[in-house]
Amino acid sequence: MDNFSLSCRIGFVSGIVLFTAPSSHTVSNRCCNSRKIHKHHSVSGASRSPIQNTTAASASSNDSLEVDSTNAQSTAFPGPLAAAALQPASSIWELDFYSRPVLGPDGKKRWELLIVDRDGIMEHIEEIPSSKVNSGELRERVRKVIDSAVVRPTEIRFFRAAMQNMISIGLSGLDVQVKPSRRTYRLRSLLEEREKNVYPNMPGYKKELKPDRRILNVRVGEKMPDALRGDRYAFVSLPLEALQEAIEDPPAFGDICPIDREQLGLSDESLISGVLMFSKRAKPLSAWLTGLEMASLVADLDKRDILLDCDLSTSYLFGKIVGDQVEEARNFEKLKKKNSGLHFIGVCANESADEIEGFWLMRELGM
Repeated sequence: MDNFSLSCRIGFVSGIVLFTAPSSHTVSNRCCNSRKIHKHHSVSGASRSPIQNTTAASASSNDSLEVDSTNAQSTAFPGPLAAAALQPASSIWELDFYSRPVLGPDGKKRWELLIVDRDGIMEHIEEIPSSKVNSGELRERVRKVIDSAVVRPTEIRFFRAAMQNMISIGLSGLDVQVKPSRRTYRLRSLLEEREKNVYPNMPGYKKELKPDRRILNVRVGEKMPDALRGDRYAFVSLPLEALQEAIEDPPAFGDICPIDREQLGLSDESLISGVLMFSKRAKPLSAWLTGLEMASLVADLDKRDILLDCDLSTSYLFGKIVGDQVEEARNFEKLKKKNSGLHFIGVCANESADEIEGFWLMRELGM
């Protein structure tokens, strides 16, 4: 097997070690062998099943604003990775509690509580009267969902910064970790589907009330904490097939976003852009990165910055784009856009390491 030979130039910008790679190399089996990210790959330089509508706020049956929680429904259905009813729902849930672009008979916007597990097996959709939008009401309704769930949640993620206080207070005391995160892929997919197929068919729908959920491109990079810095990194592109085992059986550190190949137009041969981080302390570095709730890596070609987006609004300055890296960063973003924002970060000890210590498959939403 050929080693992944990588000549790096080293620079220092804003206290961050900058490493850039030549435009064409070969990744060996040994680089990420423990999860079989294998075959020969070049460093860059060059369904979900349709959701069954179970909501009291359905397109055809909900003409009343006052909907009691007893009318809300939850359901379990097979997601794209589920073996039908054989796979239990995940203990990681994603939640949204917000108004919708639909006015009720009283002229006020309808509110919904949406909950889905990260694997798409369980979903709960419930309309909340605007007069009952408060943290106490939210707590009791989520408690009922938890009590009736086959798999109780250990973690509930939410992405809306505007609702952070209410959700954090409302879910306190439920014996579950509440985590602000942009890694709410199933939830965002559910919202997109409802915005396209459900809300426009509801009485009182107002297109102008539709919220703009795009993440604004006004990131300001903060200094990367010392504990999160690797020794060097390289832009890479790997076929999805080569990533499959790391996706199905990831290392101890990392996280995998759900993939609907049909929806994203992916095949085994689809090249997925990513970054490999190399560090002599690869395992502790991976452990530190796990606590970041990483959402996406962004190469800002205008500012020549590489930014690591985390939690709801944090962006760390991962590195600067200089020299030959401009073309590599451009290809990184081009592939990412082609694959609906899909990309990855891997952490290895070095270019010829036998194991990959951390692996994150992510999507930059809104691309």
